[in-house]
Amino acid sequence: MKTDISEKWLPVYEALSSDVRIKIINLLAQNPLNIKQLAQQLELSSAIVTMHVKKLEKAEIIRCERKSVNGSVQKLCYLDIDTIEIIFPSKQSKTRNFHEFSMPIGHYSDFSVTPTCGIATPEKVIGQFDDPRYFLDPERVNAGILWFTEGYVEYKVPNFLLSAQQPEELEISMELGSEAPGVNNNWPSDITFFL
Repeated sequence: MKTDISEKWLPVYEALSSDVRIKIINLLAQNPLNIKQLAQQLELSSAIVTMHVKKLEKAEIIRCERKSVNGSVQKLCYLDIDTIEIIFPSKQSKTRNFHEFSMPIGHYSDFSVTPTCGIATPEKVIGQFDDPRYFLDPERVNAGILWFTEGYVEYKVPNFLLSAQQPEELEISMELGSEAPGVNNNWPSDITFFL
């Protein structure tokens, strides 16, 4: 999560201003827990823990889902982010020159993938599931998602700086996931990114 200083981020600052809520974040970083389990570990009442959980949910730091466990419905809480970056207002009086571009996911220059694998646009699967040959399909330039069990995708990023220019900052934003949606949102990541 990346934030600019503004009123819309006040719930984040409020959520992080409590020792109890920091303890809840630390507990959920280890395992998803229900309200009763959190209350027991914090030695607080369920009502007080529920209030703290609501503040963390409002800040989008955690999320809660109702799950059926052993015949009863429980509200399980999950840590929903890994980091928070707060960028304070700059003292610079002039705007720096910058170049911004988006690299579509299907514009990779090389790949090696092992099934289970696939590539898809927002509307449809490109080719067939579990067939790496479709990673060469010309329609891959329209892809919105790709997945594979093992391997890599490689991108060549353009550099528009002239030889006399020096970069001051590089910012990269991407979404990577190490598990299929709906399976386990807290799956340990085995993804490595190199630039």
